[in-house]
Amino acid sequence: MHYLKAILNPAQCGFLNNTLVALLRSGRLDWTQDDYVRDCCGLGDIPQVDEFYDTVERQVRPFIGPTAIRANSYSRIYFKGAYLKPHVDRPGLDWTLSLCSFAEVEWPISAQGLDYRIASVPIAPGDGVLMRGTRQVHWREELRCRPDQLVIQHFYHWSEPSAKAE
Repeated sequence: MHYLKAILNPAQCGFLNNTLVALLRSGRLDWTQDDYVRDCCGLGDIPQVDEFYDTVERQVRPFIGPTAIRANSYSRIYFKGAYLKPHVDRPGLDWTLSLCSFAEVEWPISAQGLDYRIASVPIAPGDGVLMRGTRQVHWREELRCRPDQLVIQHFYHWSEPSAKAE
């Protein structure tokens, strides 16, 4: 797991936050409530989010290498009580960048490293955590906050053409 600072600046985060809130208000985000993740809504491949792929990629390319290919992006707004159960990402999402654009409270992401040690870190707005999504189990404990607080996260994924199905 690699913590990357200042991937996006405050203005870029504000743009993404405004985009997500507008989609929420227009009813275009999909609500999720299942055993895997709950109390959140999101949408994949939002054009305004994808505008930042080049910016994010400049920071992650030294870790993911020259052959990794963009797979998809997904953005979510998390509310009080949200959680993400331990999981690995589906095949084809070999690298995952979890990028925070807004957080009124700290909400750490936890991951088991390839060395089997567990790390847990909060992600500040503008920062991100890069991990091997298909190989590292990762999760978030329940979001404990007031009902009027939230966290906005964006997930950028890359696949490795040579990666075998996990």
